[in-house]
Amino acid sequence: MQKIAEDPKILMVIMDAEDGGSSINDFTSKALLDPKASDINKIAIVIRPAMGSADWDSISKRYLTTPLQSFGTLFFNPKGVLVHRYDAVNERGSAYLDQAKLAYADINLPTAQDQLDSVRKMHFSDFAAVDKLFETRTNAVDSTDDLLDPFIENTPIDSFDMYPYYHLLAKFAPPLGTRADSIFRGGKNVDSNWVKIPLQERVAINRKIIKKTMNAAVRNKDLYLAVRLAHFSAAILGNPTKFNTEKEQYRVMTD
Repeated sequence: MQKIAEDPKILMVIMDAEDGGSSINDFTSKALLDPKASDINKIAIVIRPAMGSADWDSISKRYLTTPLQSFGTLFFNPKGVLVHRYDAVNERGSAYLDQAKLAYADINLPTAQDQLDSVRKMHFSDFAAVDKLFETRTNAVDSTDDLLDPFIENTPIDSFDMYPYYHLLAKFAPPLGTRADSIFRGGKNVDSNWVKIPLQERVAINRKIIKKTMNAAVRNKDLYLAVRLAHFSAAILGNPTKFNTEKEQYRVMTD
């Protein structure tokens, strides 16, 4: 971090070790030896923590929190902000150079706290600033729940008819039964906006909605909300046969 502050550059932390095999590690090694990756060194300092080291354990525990994020590349700016992440592997050096360039664009990005102080002063009226704060928090695997209510309270309701606003609201994964949820599902262009979101992202959003709603139902001992959640979870099944629907409703209620 001291070195990138002096240059200035970004810090590119490659987490590419793998239990039980070396294919991921080999992919990264091949990419970094690619002549097309040589320009990375002009904008970044690259480190690859050894698996099992103190660095590996602390970084993995903090930033690689799910099985789907068991490897990848993290990009930090001199202020210590995780400005970008690449949760994939590639044997082409150009792919890593492209990711480094995306990260370098945010070399001066303020910390999440400074961004929050700024959007508060503007009463959450700057959509781009709120969106960037959401991205910064998400990259760092920090909660964004505290941003949701002030975002919708300070945004004209008809703004959510437009895709950019709708998409950001969707990424918050508003729990069922909340005001944010009613706005999310009651807009004029809900159906067309929803299908614009990539399928994999829609699946992830629905999973978060289910998890957040289930936590709220249990915390508040809200049977009505639990039943509503059971029906919602069953309604989004890929194969909604009568058996699968009832099985999913039963699973949600027993959980």
